[in-house]
Amino acid sequence: MSSQFSSSTHGMPSTTVAQMGRLVKALQDAQLENGKLKQRLAELQDKIAALEASKPQRGKRGSHVSSTTNTEGNADKDKLGPIAKRYMIMHQLWVPDDVFPVSRPSKPSNDPSYFGTRDNWKLCITAELYEVVPTSMHGMLKLASTGVEATMAHTLRNCTGRIFAAIDVPSQAFETKDSRRTSPELIALLKPSKNGLYPLLPPLLYPPGNTTDVFQNPVLPLILRVALFGKTSLSSTPAANSSGRKWAVTQVTTGGICLSAIMVTSPDSELSPIGAQTKINYKQDFHSYYELIESTKNTQKGCRLRAFFQRVVFKEALSSLDASGDDEDSEQDGASEFACVKAAMLEADNDNDDDEDPDDANRNDANDNDNDNDDIHTHSQHCINAANRHEPTDSFDPPSSPSPTPSPPLSYITAVSPLPQDPHLRNGPSARYRVDTVLPLEDGRWLAFEQATASTFRVQPTTISQAVQPEPTVLEVDPSKGKGRGRGVKRPQGKAVAAISVRDEQPRRTSQRKASATVCT
Repeated sequence: MSSQFSSSTHGMPSTTVAQMGRLVKALQDAQLENGKLKQRLAELQDKIAALEASKPQRGKRGSHVSSTTNTEGNADKDKLGPIAKRYMIMHQLWVPDDVFPVSRPSKPSNDPSYFGTRDNWKLCITAELYEVVPTSMHGMLKLASTGVEATMAHTLRNCTGRIFAAIDVPSQAFETKDSRRTSPELIALLKPSKNGLYPLLPPLLYPPGNTTDVFQNPVLPLILRVALFGKTSLSSTPAANSSGRKWAVTQVTTGGICLSAIMVTSPDSELSPIGAQTKINYKQDFHSYYELIESTKNTQKGCRLRAFFQRVVFKEALSSLDASGDDEDSEQDGASEFACVKAAMLEADNDNDDDEDPDDANRNDANDNDNDNDDIHTHSQHCINAANRHEPTDSFDPPSSPSPTPSPPLSYITAVSPLPQDPHLRNGPSARYRVDTVLPLEDGRWLAFEQATASTFRVQPTTISQAVQPEPTVLEVDPSKGKGRGRGVKRPQGKAVAAISVRDEQPRRTSQRKASATVCT
């Protein structure tokens, strides 16, 4: 086109040629832009058509079509809602915007190196995101989180009166935003300073009258229980259609503990990273709580904390929780108090490890194992004695595993005799007493029942009478058949039965006498 333009402008003034060149360049740019717009228009038309196809249609004709298109078009959306809710309740309440383009880190989310800086914290969230949420849904997770936050905050606020009744906070304190701001009980739990600043570790996180056991206030696991199983779980067994049941959640997580310590008692009406009224940085507090719990999870206090939540959150039916004592004030600022609490948790664990005598610990473990297995050994003793007497034993029901901690049911004894079977008695009365299961021990070892009892019980030698004792004779009576030997006769009664049983116990044939003589030799 440029060659044609140059040939056609031969002899024209230079100014005219320059002006025409600019027009040609503008026309070329407009054509390129028009092509891009056409391509964009086609893409938008395809999206509109897809949305129209997924839109519910009225009438009988459209019912079948809408059901099919909705199933296909909303499959990812239906999956994303529960996944986003579970991720926010059990793992991370807020996800940074710059996390999703990051590739999957090489270390797992619970690696201690992630804590300390913001960049490492983002890597921790990214690692946990890849562990929980499918990669194809990472881009949609941020959009779904907003609705989950509002719904969850509304659910928790509706039952705060019942939850905080465990520590004698009146339900009127949670009725309005103003009541939450002016209630003396809630002010004592949050303990704001004179200039309106809120501490990082307020008295709300401690049991009443206690300033050492952080995150162990009785109301905190109740908050997490409501978030997982709904409001009705405060007074009854969690419903089968609750979120926690659908997700099959049976273990408390660090994110769940942090969620229970955020926002519920504050005057803020919405769950946001920074409170609109209190200016509390909930997102930063969540991060600090997460780091504190993860860094001390292997200490004795950390284990007690998880056991405390586990016992309340996953209990089938809750009873009333008693709490007594008054809140004690602390004059430490938030940062120093946080550091002191973390150091105290680590130091207490080290002191307990140093003070404990290894011999005492071994003796305590042995005593615990003996106490746990008393019932099993007692029943085993009874069953073995009964087996030696050839008597049937009662069934042994396995103890039910504590709920909700997931553990396999305790194997139980179906047959109890550890004595070897004599070949002559293979079909005898004692043949049904055998050991075909093993007993689980708490330290993880599995021992056969014979090994557990071999040192206590000795096998008695088999006598001649036991070796050659035949099975009792059973007389069959069939009146339909004619008279004759063994058929159509009357069943003996009284003394005749005793005579037959005595006669059957004695060797009557030559082959039996020979077998008896062989055993004697």
